[in-house]
Amino acid sequence: MSIDDPEREKYFVDQLGEAGAFLMGRTAYEAVAGFWPTSDHPSAKAMNAIPKVVFSGTRTTADWTESRIASGELAEEIAKLKAEQARISSPRAAPHSRTR
Repeated sequence: MSIDDPEREKYFVDQLGEAGAFLMGRTAYEAVAGFWPTSDHPSAKAMNAIPKVVFSGTRTTADWTESRIASGELAEEIAKLKAEQARISSPRAAPHSRTR
């Protein structure tokens, strides 16, 4: 769980600070939810603070701080987030792109 380039690390943290939510699927959530809450990694504070939306048809709970499950249709859930004016980010969005 590391970005070896300090410039890319800063960009990633900056993007998290500007985003309204971080989107991920169940598999990504399960891969990282046990790491960030206790990590001293430079990105940990930003990752723990940002609201996280987990898309899953099977998972019913999300214990990581600021996490919630979105179990509806993907397009509908994204439309709701956009209606809330949330700028969104996802694991694949950083550090090269972003979604509005």
